[in-house]
Amino acid sequence: MLANGVNSDLIEFPLIPEAIGVMSEAEFRQNYGDFDNIIYHFGNSEFHSYMFELLQLTGGVVVLHDFFLSGIVSYREWHHLEPHGWQRELYRSHGYPALLARKSAVDVYDTVWKYPCSKTVVDLAEKVVVHSEFGRHLARQWYGRQADSKFQFIPLLREPYTDKSDKASLKKELGFAADDLIVCSFGMIGSTKLNRELAQAWVKSRLGGDRRCKLVFVGQNDQGVYGAELSDFITKKGKKRIFIAGWTDAETFRRYLSVADMAVQLRTWSRGETSAAVLDCMNHGVPLIVNDNGGMASLADQGALVLRDQFEISELTEALEELAGSSEMRAKLGGLGRERVLTGHSPAECAEAYSRVLAAARLDRNRLDYAIDLVRQAGLSTFEKSQFSSAFANASPHENKRLLIDISVLARTDAGTGIQRVVRNVLKDMLGRDFLDFRIEPVFVDPAVRKFRFARSFTTGFLKVEPVDLPDDVVDIGQSDTVLLLDLNPMLLTFVKEELLRLRRQGTKIVSVVYDLIPIKHPDLFPDGVAQAHREWLEIVAAGDTATCISKGVADDLRDYLDTAHPNTHLPISHFKLGADLDDVRSSVAASVGSISAADRNAEPTFIMVGTIEPRKGHLEVLRAFEALWDSGKKIRLIIVGNPGWKAEKIVRRLEELAPDHPLEWRQNISDEQLERLYGEADCLIAASLDEGFGLPLIEAASRNVRLIARDIPVFREVCGDCASYFTDDLIATLEEWLQSFQAGTAISSEGITRVSWEESVDTLLPTIFPDEDFKVRI
Repeated sequence: MLANGVNSDLIEFPLIPEAIGVMSEAEFRQNYGDFDNIIYHFGNSEFHSYMFELLQLTGGVVVLHDFFLSGIVSYREWHHLEPHGWQRELYRSHGYPALLARKSAVDVYDTVWKYPCSKTVVDLAEKVVVHSEFGRHLARQWYGRQADSKFQFIPLLREPYTDKSDKASLKKELGFAADDLIVCSFGMIGSTKLNRELAQAWVKSRLGGDRRCKLVFVGQNDQGVYGAELSDFITKKGKKRIFIAGWTDAETFRRYLSVADMAVQLRTWSRGETSAAVLDCMNHGVPLIVNDNGGMASLADQGALVLRDQFEISELTEALEELAGSSEMRAKLGGLGRERVLTGHSPAECAEAYSRVLAAARLDRNRLDYAIDLVRQAGLSTFEKSQFSSAFANASPHENKRLLIDISVLARTDAGTGIQRVVRNVLKDMLGRDFLDFRIEPVFVDPAVRKFRFARSFTTGFLKVEPVDLPDDVVDIGQSDTVLLLDLNPMLLTFVKEELLRLRRQGTKIVSVVYDLIPIKHPDLFPDGVAQAHREWLEIVAAGDTATCISKGVADDLRDYLDTAHPNTHLPISHFKLGADLDDVRSSVAASVGSISAADRNAEPTFIMVGTIEPRKGHLEVLRAFEALWDSGKKIRLIIVGNPGWKAEKIVRRLEELAPDHPLEWRQNISDEQLERLYGEADCLIAASLDEGFGLPLIEAASRNVRLIARDIPVFREVCGDCASYFTDDLIATLEEWLQSFQAGTAISSEGITRVSWEESVDTLLPTIFPDEDFKVRI
């Protein structure tokens, strides 16, 4: 038995043959199990709203008349049929860039027009039938290179039309003369149909000045400003030879098809639908002018003159004159179009194609049922079921590739370290890019199940978009996925070490970001166990596909370490640049920073240190040097920015002792806006770390033209070159020399340091992850 998805409350029963019974939605819900096959005809209309729940309930073959379902999906949310349903579907179908687009859109309909929101329907369908190959192209474009694997092209059925009417009589009935050349455009008037452009081309052509030539828009004109402008243009320029017929009944519509000598069917913003009006014209032998939008290119030399998608008015004018001026061309194109409909769109051929699709759907359904029965009968453990599920998923065609970004530390608590700054900024930039060939998904480690989970709750809050009310499910990671270990979480990663090794064996790409090897090089500067945890983490790094480091110095350290600790590992190692722009800093902050006068700063030179309070950062050495300079009468100010880290007790105690009696400020838990202000007050940044992976505050300060004093270590030389003052052991002497040069206006400037934005930073990171991608994004 076969059920065709209809709602009896919305259908005129006389349109349904008596041989086909009609069942109400309520009856269908009670009896859907009695049917061998179910077909749903989905269009981008509120009349199809009820079918979303039915498809989820029953499955079935979906005939997708419009690849874009965003109109009906947004309608369901706005009319409270599915609260937050459009928001959820934007995420499911298109990820976080679509949520950001909705958040920032001036006109919400811009987002409706841009994103199809049909993936859930496609995923639930056993097979998807489309009426043009363009629908399959859209599936690949939006949902991945293999997304059209369940799609089948079946031409839109057309009953062959035999016209026995007298054309002259029909012309007279419609108010035309027998020798008039009638050019029609069929369908509702609107900007997507380019009706105004057609009228403009007509007026500029020879046809516009010929009393025998008539242009008729056969369609309803209720398109607001656009429709009003078209009507006004016709009144002023049409010379009573351009008409808007308005809405017509089926018989009148057929009459216009019968009298039309040619038709013009233009489109823009094709959303995967098939033009029934084009097929009606071809069925009636009416030659066409179309533009190459959507699937129209296939009509070239098969019933139509095909213009470029974004044509010039002059090109349309030329095409009108060419086709109108040649009865032979019109007869040829009309005959080719009719032949195409007769051979490719006949009821018999379309019925046979549907039969094949239904048989394939049944076969797939039987295979799935068999696999499920095997699992049930085998008595598998939870772990074995999970393994089977992953294997089954990887055996199936995959959707768009995913870049799964591990943010395990950030998702739990923002530690406020330099590493967290990198993670935040890289994540924010990547989530804002709508990549064509892969999708960004933040994930985190769940120690309880020893797997990764989606970080949906965190990410929607991070992006400040409306919640999508989706759970942080365990991620079913496939062969086409890439895992980017962006956050530094050695302890947490030990819980998924075996999972990562399994994923690596199955073909999933594992990429690690390495920030430094300092715990191994200087274990005495860290709490007990940190060095060992770092070594265990580096075992995971070594077992991956590639590692990308935050500086060349770290890349060299990693290669040296692996050559010794893992001599048989030949891991590709690269590095990328870090950005300097701060998170969420508004222009008002920059303005207020700029208001600080040079005189105010020079009166009391201000130094700043930025970084976690820990022994490695050299805070005690800096405090001793400043205490000596203060005691000698130097009027200088010191700002310490950072939260307490490990082994910080002695440093914190000294800060608290000095602050009350000296021009010393210690700022904790500050926002990026506050940090921007502090950089604006500073004359010089001091980077006194004994070792670093990069030294992000150096770049941040340099991008604001703050001068630099840095410890003379290789990575700081790599970052700053000749654009900083360096010290080794005698920081007091270096500060005194710097103060003299600063007062003389000869202190070394940081302007020459190469600095990049976080967008540019991600541009250098992406090729280290996907060397063969071109990183195209949607516009």
